[in-house]
Formats: sequence, structure tokens, C-alpha cells
Amino acid sequence: MTQPPLNEPPALSAEEVRVQRILKLVVIGLGLLIVGVLGLMVYTVISGDRTGQDVSAANGVTAVGKNAAAMPYSHDIAIPRHAMVIESRVDGSTLMLRLTLPEGGEEIMMIDMPTGKVLGRMRMLPSD
Repeated sequence: MTQPPLNEPPALSAEEVRVQRILKLVVIGLGLLIVGVLGLMVYTVISGDRTGQDVSAANGVTAVGKNAAAMPYSHDIAIPRHAMVIESRVDGSTLMLRLTLPEGGEEIMMIDMPTGKVLGRMRMLPSD
């Protein structure tokens, strides 16, 4: 009885050969899929934003200067002289501004964004 050389792999059955072919095809398919997705990601990054929409306007960031025309609303809101905006919030189409007043205290202004109309004011002044 002769034994096969040690470095020679054992013979595979027909079923094992079929499974190996299927696995090779799966690996090749996944590799191509990975390369395709990476190529799409690179193309997206290189091509940039092509929607034509101002990104700052889409994110709700206030635009000034040349980007102001792209904003959906453009109003001048009068606040008391030397007052500072310390907080702002948006709820639907209503803008809330919280101001510090120069004489002390705070004021809350509610503004309708489409019209720019002041809906209400509430002043909180220090008591004497």
C-alpha cells in the first residue's frame, strides 16, 4: 500500500467542488459590490452639492449678504437699542427672540416669520 505524498491535497468530491465554485462567485460579487459603493461615494464627494439650494438656508441658518436673496424670509426686525439677542428658537413659522435689555432685565419677542410682524412682547424688568 502506497500513501499519497504529504504536500498533495486530498481529492474533492463533486459536491465540494460545486460549493467552492459558489463561494468563489459570492466573494467576487461582494468584492465588486464594495468597489462599486466606494466609487459611488468618491463620485458623490467630488461632485459636491448639485441641488442648487443654498445649504445654509436649508439648515435654517441665517444668511447675510449675497446669500440673503436665497432665504425664504427677509425682514428687518427692530429690537431695542443696545439690546442683545441671547437666545432664539423657531416653532413652525414663529420665531422667538430672547433679548437682554440695556436698562437691565430681558424681553421675549414672538415674530411671525412669513410676514415679519411682531406677534407679542414680554418684558421682564428688575423690580425696585
